[in-house]
Amino acid sequence: VGTVFTPLAEHWNGTSWTETDVPNIGSSTETIITSVAAISPADAWAAGYYYPTSSSTAAFIDHWDGTAWTTVSSADPGSFSTLTGISADSATDVWATGLFGQPGVGQVTFAERWNGTSWTQVATPNAPDSIASDLVAVSALSPSNAWAAGYSFPSGGGGGQNLTEHWNGRKWSVVPSPNPPAAVGSYPFAVSAVSPDDVWAAGSYEV
Repeated sequence: VGTVFTPLAEHWNGTSWTETDVPNIGSSTETIITSVAAISPADAWAAGYYYPTSSSTAAFIDHWDGTAWTTVSSADPGSFSTLTGISADSATDVWATGLFGQPGVGQVTFAERWNGTSWTQVATPNAPDSIASDLVAVSALSPSNAWAAGYSFPSGGGGGQNLTEHWNGRKWSVVPSPNPPAAVGSYPFAVSAVSPDDVWAAGSYEV
């Protein structure tokens, strides 16, 4: 019997953690939540991916309304999509990031934004000269300031390279970030912004 992954969400009430029911998506037997962002006791978001078939993935987003988790319609581009980061600076400004497989191109970055009414895909650049790019995490400061971090694989071969991107209220842009000098591959998995001039990205690298 193979391993089966089901979604898990727990809530802290000031005294203890309690598991809450989270829906499995469709008929999938593997649904994985990768990130969560809480705005208020009655407003939280979770993002992840599931397996519509044994060989493909699709992104999903769940919303907590204070009583229950519900899967909401998202801007899933299809074709092997995953969401691994989600961040909210208000009830009307939420970002989710990850990747999807673009036919004829390969693995590309993916971001979608909640405006209080619906989720919309927002264009994100890929790393220059890369064969695969992934925005693993995102941190939103305001409607005009957000950061995403992940990694890319260069077309010339080799391990992962740092990929950091910034949202200025109009578009996402790649912002160069250093790889450790001795690294064979570098893989940021988290990003957190305290202020416009105080942002952390963290992960691991191989030597």
